[in-house]
Amino acid sequence: LARALYDKIFLDMIRCMNLSSHSNEDFNGQLNDRCIGLLDIFGFEIFLENSFEQTCINYCNERLQHHFNYVIFTAEKALYESENINCDSIEFKDNIGVI
Repeated sequence: LARALYDKIFLDMIRCMNLSSHSNEDFNGQLNDRCIGLLDIFGFEIFLENSFEQTCINYCNERLQHHFNYVIFTAEKALYESENINCDSIEFKDNIGVI
């Protein structure tokens, strides 16, 4: 019952968001659709047996996490150093072994 109720509420929320995002005028009077993009890169599902689809999702999540870590920690640190800006080093776990 709880799952059915959650499903109904979730689908109704999506329907309302979709209705409110269609055909909105921008500042120039042009009709444009608006959208909301969501990306959850921290979700890693663990099942007794992963399906092929779930394995692909997990792999993509790990690649995205690796890219995020590189851009936020490694590349930014290098940029700061190239501009002679002092900043603390941040320790983080590199997930390249999982990939």
